[in-house]
Amino acid sequence: MKQFFLFFMFCLVFAFSSCKKDKCADTVCTTINSVCNDGVCECADGYVTNASGACVLPDPCMNVVCGLDSMCVNGTCQPGPCATINCQNGTCNNGICDCDPGYTVDSSGECTVAWNAQLTSVWTVTDICSNSGSAIYSVTAAANNSGTDQINVSNFGDVFINPVKLTMTSANTFDIILQEPDNDGFFLESIQAGTLNASGNRINVIFVISDQTVPGVVRADTCTSTWVRQ
Repeated sequence: MKQFFLFFMFCLVFAFSSCKKDKCADTVCTTINSVCNDGVCECADGYVTNASGACVLPDPCMNVVCGLDSMCVNGTCQPGPCATINCQNGTCNNGICDCDPGYTVDSSGECTVAWNAQLTSVWTVTDICSNSGSAIYSVTAAANNSGTDQINVSNFGDVFINPVKLTMTSANTFDIILQEPDNDGFFLESIQAGTLNASGNRINVIFVISDQTVPGVVRADTCTSTWVRQ
């Protein structure tokens, strides 16, 4: 009787175990660094699921908060690319200074050079004009204290007594906005922006001097002008 009971129990256990199927037997986990657990693919120990569903190592900077001008590298806060940069008149972005309007970078990359400093000098001017012909003369360009984008030019056109105002639109371009420097009926404006070349020693500009001294009559003299730094 005892032998029969043991045989019966053996058969019962064998039958039960043969019915229990491994849920991972037919499961193939195609994601790298994933394993099957009870029929479901999941990331292996030490890995996490990213937004794309891949199993990756956790970002060591995930829960690290760094201060201003610092960045997390391998879980540790390190000085950022702007930590030691003082742009003066601009903002540092990824180690490079973006200058405020009216300033450009100096040799060290800081925003210390005013736009109008680019033109401050004595220039030898050659004009070729539609009515008055050709002329060679000198002008003096000086910074205007009203702003870093303002320049005063004396002896402009070799005709104006009072300074002519130039308005810088960038570190190497300017406009002559319509003006009447001597208040005598002679007006001046640029019709093509003035440009300073890359080496900083030559300016090209086209301007018009309008004689409006006779009511209802405008006599215009268009000049192509080249300035060379002395």
